[in-house]
Amino acid sequence: MTYQPGLSLRLPVPARSAFVCLDGNNCPYEPAPKVRAAVMEALSKGWMREYPEYREVQLIERASEFYGVPSTCIAVTAGVDHALNWLMWLASQNKAFVEHHLITYSGFIDQADRYGVNLIGIPQKPFDPHLGYFHFESDFTYVANPNNPTGVLFDREEIIWYLNRGKHMIVDESYMDWAETDQSCAHMIPKNSHLIVLRGFSKAFALAGMRVGLMFANPELIEKYKNTFDCRLIPTFTQIAVETALDNYDYVKEQIRFARITKENALGILQHNGFQAIDTHTNFILIADDHATEVQAELDNRYRILTRTFSNWPGYLRVSVGSGMDMERFCYKYVEIKDKPGKVSGETVIPQTASEDVEVNR
Repeated sequence: MTYQPGLSLRLPVPARSAFVCLDGNNCPYEPAPKVRAAVMEALSKGWMREYPEYREVQLIERASEFYGVPSTCIAVTAGVDHALNWLMWLASQNKAFVEHHLITYSGFIDQADRYGVNLIGIPQKPFDPHLGYFHFESDFTYVANPNNPTGVLFDREEIIWYLNRGKHMIVDESYMDWAETDQSCAHMIPKNSHLIVLRGFSKAFALAGMRVGLMFANPELIEKYKNTFDCRLIPTFTQIAVETALDNYDYVKEQIRFARITKENALGILQHNGFQAIDTHTNFILIADDHATEVQAELDNRYRILTRTFSNWPGYLRVSVGSGMDMERFCYKYVEIKDKPGKVSGETVIPQTASEDVEVNR
């Protein structure tokens, strides 16, 4: 098994309140108030005892309007991981070869390994924003865009270049809502039968607990997926939450704007204190640290601050963007552990601009 979830994802939800959970990449903010209201209204109407809509038709139609993709090219999945699971099962049935960056979402690799898929890992420089390392011998190429854990955003034009040469591609856009520039390929689906795009609602819409995603692909593949799982895969309340969230995307954009301020504040504090803190096109930052594993353990054991490291990519600490207060606490404790130059009278040096902005998102 390649994928090892962060500690917070291995704890019961009530137990997580004892930790500052910056290891799971879920949202630092709550769902839109109207999403919560819509779900509570459905609960009050007793819909829990009713079966969900047979084929998620209403949700698919709303997603079609929102993303500009024909409804025949959309399937609702139980999260992006479920879509990857099915696609890797399909690849194994066809004895397909699938290539991918060696440093990428390990959950995808785990799904492929589960079915014995022929994987081709392509080495690349960790922060290279180009896809030129890929070959043409494989049946499919998997690209996480933006990538996890490097946070790199790949240009849509490069993906188009590969598609124009007959390349089949799976583009996982789980973090695309966080990208500074929208490089989504979803709208290209009707004209590219070789393209599959995955979107989720965990990173930006604050619906990680609802376990829902979307797969965009050619109608033949979508119908094959629907015939595999038949019907009633997505619960009623999940469908209601996603439809309402799409109707309230302005709220999502505003919350991302505030969260980016929090992220910039944390980067400013760390960089001002002499650390190599790296911004990304996602809801996490990276810190280059030769002792990342030891620092992670100390943050966990001494301060109950949970972060992530990766066995296949040593030397980096990944920190999800949390609340302003949580990020400030992390920065203080990280500097305290490292005891780097920049501390004055035992205190973390906070740039003036950062100290003013931190208050914005508390």
